[in-house]
Order: sequence, then structure tokens, then C-alpha cells
Amino acid sequence: SKEKLEPFIESAKSSITHPKLKELFTKIVGYE
Repeated sequence: SKEKLEPFIESAKSSITHPKLKELFTKIVGYE
């Protein structure tokens, strides 16, 4: 579920520094 994924997603987002990659990752995950 999304609640379980959230900590992983947050840490992944913070480790992605390249704006385009972050944008792509956000699109894939489906939320800001």
C-alpha cells in the first residue's frame, strides 16, 4: 500500500538530485 511505500519514496526522492530524474520519478510514482 502507499503508506508502506511512503518512507521508501521519500528517501528515494531525497537521494535523487537531478531535476529531470526527480520529475520522472514523481511521474512514475504518481504523486508529488
